[in-house]
Amino acid sequence: MKKLLQIPEFYFAASALILTYKAPVGMQVLCLTIALLFLAQAYFKPRFVGQALGVILFLLNLIFLAALSSEFLEFPNPAEGLSLIGFGLFLWILNMLMTALLFYKYRGRSVA
Repeated sequence: MKKLLQIPEFYFAASALILTYKAPVGMQVLCLTIALLFLAQAYFKPRFVGQALGVILFLLNLIFLAALSSEFLEFPNPAEGLSLIGFGLFLWILNMLMTALLFYKYRGRSVA
């Protein structure tokens, strides 16, 4: 169970690092900073920061879901947008699962 609880920080750090691949230079610095924040969170484990990251990621995932549905409605033929919805919902569910693991990990007890 302990190994499973380490996954969210490394998942979000890897996601931020993947964003740096094709991003402009200014965005690369931001993504690298976010990745370092998640790696520092995995190493130092401050409970308040973990809870704050969980709340921020939850809100960002809700915005992502709204943007996904809005983008889907802009397709003239809904059949064309099914691949967008399929991959987008997969990514949203994965992000929400990782956010739920963050909430569970930093739920109020001491973090080991």
